[in-house]
Amino acid sequence: MAGLAAGLVFILANMIYATSEGKPAIAPFLAIGTIFFFDDKPMMTLEYALTGVITHLSLSVLFGIIFAMLVMVALVQEGIVRPPQATARRLPAKRVKLMGTESLDDDVAAKRR
Repeated sequence: MAGLAAGLVFILANMIYATSEGKPAIAPFLAIGTIFFFDDKPMMTLEYALTGVITHLSLSVLFGIIFAMLVMVALVQEGIVRPPQATARRLPAKRVKLMGTESLDDDVAAKRR
């Protein structure tokens, strides 16, 4: 969600800049649309605009996910947070019935006896 929010702020800044240069506010979306249509100049069509919107939002989410993963790796390496596996091992085991069978914890406990 943070990537999407940052992407919206970024595209808003691009739209403001485009209007200050005398171009339509939709110009950044049209420019992004040229990537998929392999054109040198964007055309003022609905296809270009929608392609630009979808591409921009998708890349915003993707970059947000990548950034979150990099931050998590950095926090784990600095020892600020524990990796998810280490945290999961410390949780108390609960018996769960799945489709008529008990969890694997019961099978392991039975083998130890």
